[in-house]
Amino acid sequence: RQQLVITPRSHAPWAKCNPEHAHCFFLIVGGHRRNNGAMRAALGAVPVKVVIYENEKKHRLDMSLLNKGQDDLSHIEEGFEIMNLRELGYTIDELCLSFGLNSAPPLYMRMNLTKLHPDIQAELDPQLAKRKQLPSSVGGALGGVKAPTPDELEELLESFADCVSREELKIPPLIEDTE
Repeated sequence: RQQLVITPRSHAPWAKCNPEHAHCFFLIVGGHRRNNGAMRAALGAVPVKVVIYENEKKHRLDMSLLNKGQDDLSHIEEGFEIMNLRELGYTIDELCLSFGLNSAPPLYMRMNLTKLHPDIQAELDPQLAKRKQLPSSVGGALGGVKAPTPDELEELLESFADCVSREELKIPPLIEDTE
């Protein structure tokens, strides 16, 4: 019953599609699963809404919002989508309004997840057991930590060296396994 949202390919030159769909006149903006279900059921027609987007920015936001409620995106997937929209020029306030949020911290937390090392991002996987999974709030806080510059590291090393004698800085030899 819910309509597919489509746009003519000729009016969306920024959109990319798979080679097997290069012959298609329209792009589906929202309703991919409904379309797949209709195709499997061999329905002759489905309701559609044709939307002409004036630019990529509006197209991408609409695509994000239409599909946000349909897919169970993880927080990191949402973070990457938010980052993509930011690159298109959307402000935090615009995104908060569009996503129905009253404040910016949830957006920043998700964006911070995208800054984590891939090994740490893997710890956010929703497929992991809860006790082994890194909470998104912790990952968001870690991703928000600014990495020090080489000059800042040098300064920290100098201040640390001033407080500790050289003898204390020596690394003890490794204990060899005798077995």
